[in-house]
Amino acid sequence: MILYFSGTGNSRFIAEGLNKICDDELINLKDLMKNGGTGELHSDKPFVFVLPIHAFRIPGKISEFIETIKFTGSSDAYFIVDCGGSPGNALKYIKNTCKKVNLQLKGFDAINMPASYIVMYNPPDVNSEAVHDSLVYQKSQIERIGRDINEGKEFFNRPSDFKGKIQSSILNPIFVKMMIKTKDFAVSDKCVKCGSCVLRCPLNNVFFNGKPEWGDNCMHCMACLSGCPSNAIEYGNKTVGRNRYYLLKHYGDVN
Repeated sequence: MILYFSGTGNSRFIAEGLNKICDDELINLKDLMKNGGTGELHSDKPFVFVLPIHAFRIPGKISEFIETIKFTGSSDAYFIVDCGGSPGNALKYIKNTCKKVNLQLKGFDAINMPASYIVMYNPPDVNSEAVHDSLVYQKSQIERIGRDINEGKEFFNRPSDFKGKIQSSILNPIFVKMMIKTKDFAVSDKCVKCGSCVLRCPLNNVFFNGKPEWGDNCMHCMACLSGCPSNAIEYGNKTVGRNRYYLLKHYGDVN
């Protein structure tokens, strides 16, 4: 079973590739989170998690959700993460999550997808040649990982150095405390009241009262902002004029 969470499309792209190679069931964790979760998931094949890295760790709200699930059948797990740069020491925290749900971590790897966190930097144009070339290259990495999973191999790639340990243990909590806020989300007059931001939010944190409004339960996945079809959502003045990276292409679309 392949379980993925994706705010702006990168992890979904990876999961689709692994699904094609491993011929397994594909589950969108965002849908499960939005709909109140599930008590149990059963798979006779390993559980393969495809998740984003936010500030050198898997987002805490995703880890917390995984820890509410009872996993039955196979006890093996693989975690494949997508990140714009380094995964830091994310592996340490993934091991802790696996222990809590009685899964045996059998493999870990990180794939460098195009960076999409618009609050901190200007993402690349999702339709650019550079993004296309990156996706083509990463397909070869996804295929390699998929083959290793099919063969039941153990692999622990992208090990953390001292810098990565500092990034995950010190910088991540600072990021969560200082950056993950919702008061700066705002809607311009370009809003067409389509409600897509409400539908995209995995935490049911966006409400529609004549226009979108945000509560306090957020992980900054940027699905609402980057996925807005009319580019009507901004985050203070940090996102004004920046590209919206929301990957609509599927794995099979890229050659």
